[in-house]
Amino acid sequence: MSISSSKPLSWRIFVIYLAVSLLGSAVLVYGLVLIVDPYDSVAFSPDWERHPLQSSGRYYNPSIAKRKEFESFVIGTSTSMMLRPAQLDRLFDERFANLAAKSLSPFEQIKMLDVVRSHHGVIKTLIFGIDTVWCQPSGSDQFVGAGATVVFPTWLYDDNPWNDLPPLNSTSAQDAWRQFRSLIGWRMRYPVRPDGFFDVVDDLYGLYDAEQSRLRLYSQTPILLGRGTRLEDPVFPDLPDLLEALQNLSQETSKILFFAPYHHRYQPASGTHEAQYWTTCKNRVTAFHTTLENYHVIDFFFASPLTRADDNFADGYHYVTRVASEIVDVLHTVSRGSAAPTPNYRILNVE
Repeated sequence: MSISSSKPLSWRIFVIYLAVSLLGSAVLVYGLVLIVDPYDSVAFSPDWERHPLQSSGRYYNPSIAKRKEFESFVIGTSTSMMLRPAQLDRLFDERFANLAAKSLSPFEQIKMLDVVRSHHGVIKTLIFGIDTVWCQPSGSDQFVGAGATVVFPTWLYDDNPWNDLPPLNSTSAQDAWRQFRSLIGWRMRYPVRPDGFFDVVDDLYGLYDAEQSRLRLYSQTPILLGRGTRLEDPVFPDLPDLLEALQNLSQETSKILFFAPYHHRYQPASGTHEAQYWTTCKNRVTAFHTTLENYHVIDFFFASPLTRADDNFADGYHYVTRVASEIVDVLHTVSRGSAAPTPNYRILNVE
């Protein structure tokens, strides 16, 4: 009798031990997540020099956007990530942070701008990269290209400081492990970037190789705008949201928008409906000047010596360092009203 009655008791003890062990493991893991603080969002974590994680720009960049030492910002997708804040600082005599990240949708970019605006009284200069995600005639998905495993961290973008603790999930645990490795200098090949700069070309392909780059340029299929049915009146529903976000900025803010260059093979052919979409999109972005002060639009997205040169690109959409440097020079001179015409860019609007 005593032997048979001990079996249920032993199972109960096993289940209790298992539950306590799992709970203890979860507490330990979450404690390490809070201490390592992979997204620099926990107020009581140690003040370490953290590495913005290469796969988590949408997670880490809000912490950069909130830092008071910055007064000017770059926002966009990976086609804006190569703009170096150090060069921008020197030319504009301002303190820049680059908040661009891979595959950010229009919704995510505006959310990033909202974070900047809510933490800075007056933004001196805003540089905003425009590429295909903004010029989709029927609009872009809310989370373009983010991938099925990436969830937009709404909790990092709202005005509630009490919900900025990372959730206990596999994403936070993995990013905490990556951040821990970077903090101790283990398997981290890029330096701390407090201004948000990240060399996306190096991340994607390593050291530039002209032969491999040319192979990518001519073997990949270009992704253009509005494939399929031709729309007589493209809506571009994301552009009104961009205009509203820019209208919420101070009149003193220098608002510099640029159409990022793609390799000429990845631009729509003249006479196609994709080319018509691009022209319409450019015209609508340019027309923002009717309600905006201190507004500039510079176009690099057209067939030019810059976009025809294969060695200017690592793939169809990502330009190399020297092109990024040229773009920064142009943005500065145009915004100061002293740009000299060249075949590589067009000034669509100067206020």
